[in-house]
Amino acid sequence: MRPFESVVELPPPVMAPPPSELVVEVPPELGMLVLEFCLTAAFEVAIRSNQTPTQYYSMTFHLVCLLMVFAFAFIFVAKYVSSKHPNLGRVLDHAGVVCGVTAFFVAITVSFPLCLKLISWIVYALSLLAIFVCNC
Repeated sequence: MRPFESVVELPPPVMAPPPSELVVEVPPELGMLVLEFCLTAAFEVAIRSNQTPTQYYSMTFHLVCLLMVFAFAFIFVAKYVSSKHPNLGRVLDHAGVVCGVTAFFVAITVSFPLCLKLISWIVYALSLLAIFVCNC
C-alpha cells in the first residue's frame, strides 16, 4: 500500500425481507387526501344545509354524508391508535380510505343516468376486486 492511499470498507449489502414479511401499506398522502375531501365536503354540506330545508335531501345525500363521517373517523382514530396497535391502525386507515373513496363514487354518480351509474359502479367493484386479488 502506498503512503497516501486509504482503505475504504464498504458496508454489508442490505438484505431484502423475505416475501412473507412484506406488508402493503396505504401511502400517507392517500389518507390525507381523503381527509381533505371529507373536510371540504363537510363545509359545503354545512353551508347548503342552512340554505335548504332537510326535507329536500335524498337518501343518497345522507349516505354520502354518513360515509364521509366514517372515513374521517376511521382515519382520525387510526393516526392515534397506530403507535400502540399498528395492525388496528392499518385496518382503520384502510377502512377510512375505502369509505372516502365510496363517498366520492356516490357523490360523483348522483347526477349520472342509470347506464353511467352502472358503468361507474362496475369500475368501483373491479377496482376493489383488483386490490383484493393483488393483496391476498
